[in-house]
Amino acid sequence: MGVPSTNRPLKISQDITTRALARSAKPLAPVTPAIGDELQAITDSFIALELIPGPVDIRSRIDDRFSAVFQ
Repeated sequence: MGVPSTNRPLKISQDITTRALARSAKPLAPVTPAIGDELQAITDSFIALELIPGPVDIRSRIDDRFSAVFQ
């Protein structure tokens, strides 16, 4: 049994959706502070749309200790 269609538009802007889809199924890459900034922007959008409770500080959870392995 599949998920029922609601035919409602997403409450997420197209640029955020496009960026999220572009990141899926990619090869492994270094985790950088810039990625943390992008993830925080996406998280902040979800909070603004009341899709998740806030505040959430995802940026501070970025750990780049192993980034050199991927370079």
